[in-house]
Amino acid sequence: MATKLSATECESDDSETDRSLLELLGDEYTRRVLSAVTDQPRSGTGVVDATGVSKATAYRRLDDLEAAGLVDSEMVFDPDGYH
Repeated sequence: MATKLSATECESDDSETDRSLLELLGDEYTRRVLSAVTDQPRSGTGVVDATGVSKATAYRRLDDLEAAGLVDSEMVFDPDGYH
C-alpha cells in the first residue's frame, strides 16, 4: 500500500492564512515537493526520487502541504503486493 499525493486548488480570504502560505512556500524544499506532486500524483518515495530531498524532509513537507490544503493524499494498493 502506498500513499499517492497530488496538488489541489486553494482559495483564501484570510490574510493570516495567506501569510502562512507564503511562509510555507518560501521554503525551497517545500516548493520542490509541491512541484513534484503538481506534475503528477506520486508516492512519498516518488517525491523523494523526483526532488532529491531526504525521506524525512519529503514527508515533513508533504504533511505541511496537506495541512495547508495544498495537497491531497489517498491510499493506493501496490499491484505487485509490496507494501
